[in-house]
Order: sequence, then structure tokens, then C-alpha cells
Amino acid sequence: MLNTLLLQGRLTTDPDFKNIKGNDMCQFTVASQRAKNKNGEYITDFLPVVSFGTKASFINRNFHKGDMIIINGRMQSRNFTDSNGNKRTAYECYVIDVYFCGSSAGHCTTKNEDPIDDDIDWDSIPDLPSEF
Repeated sequence: MLNTLLLQGRLTTDPDFKNIKGNDMCQFTVASQRAKNKNGEYITDFLPVVSFGTKASFINRNFHKGDMIIINGRMQSRNFTDSNGNKRTAYECYVIDVYFCGSSAGHCTTKNEDPIDDDIDWDSIPDLPSEF
């Protein structure tokens, strides 16, 4: 099966960095433009992103609100019950790789050094609390 997502956009807020059960994680939303509508205006999607381990630390140190980012990841869904007892489903992009992207459209680069050299053991990642 193939589950790959390549996403380019701007962070809508600074990453929300936490340590949960000994695992670093960060969450943020990426605003990504897609096609123009019939009025010639871009349609923007706001996509939730989650990262763990050294990638989470790297993103937290190097990216801030408004920064352009490229993410290679995978989509994942999780079920939870909200504070009102309603069953909900969340869809998130889980980061596999992350890249710097310049402010000019189409000018994207990776850092010369590879700051992200760990492989994530996806089975060891704890379930996220329902408040996420």
C-alpha cells in the first residue's frame, strides 16, 4: 500500500512542542494553496501536521509562524471522543522528512547537513491525548 503526502505551505502558528511520555512531539498547521476558484482566487487548505523525535525538535528550533516548509509525510487518522462525549476522527500528516523552503516560489532547498537521521519506530509512538 502507498500512503505518501508531499506538502508545501506556510506554518500558521509556531510549532506546539511537547514531551509526552518521554517522546518529543510537535504539532502545527500548514496553510497550503491549491487551485484557483472561478473568481481567480487561490483556495487554501489548512492541514494539521504532527512530528516526533529529533524531527520534532528540529522543526521546533528552525521553523516559526509564516515560514515556508516542505513536508514528506503520510496521512493518518485516529479516533477519539471529545469533551462532549461525541466520537470524532482526526486526520493528520505525520512527518517523515522536512525541508527548508525559500520565500520565492519554487526555490526550495535542504540544509547542507542532514539534521534528521533517525528512523521513527511508529509502533512506539504513544496515542495522543484527545485534546490534540
